[in-house]
Amino acid sequence: MIEQITYKAQLLAIIVSHKFKQEGIHFFTPDELSQQLAYMHYQPGKIIPAHVHNPVNREVYFTQEVLLI
Repeated sequence: MIEQITYKAQLLAIIVSHKFKQEGIHFFTPDELSQQLAYMHYQPGKIIPAHVHNPVNREVYFTQEVLLI
């Protein structure tokens, strides 16, 4: 249900099937990537605790994008 497309050991794309369904939160990307892809599914009424993201200095050489098809 999840497919990673790589070229020369570099992650180019992550394909998540429309059939993917998992309770809670599921991250598809490794922690070291500057852009994270996650899936969240909770029952109605679930309260997600507030949180912060730690600052991390990064150099970006190419535009990053997400396509939802």
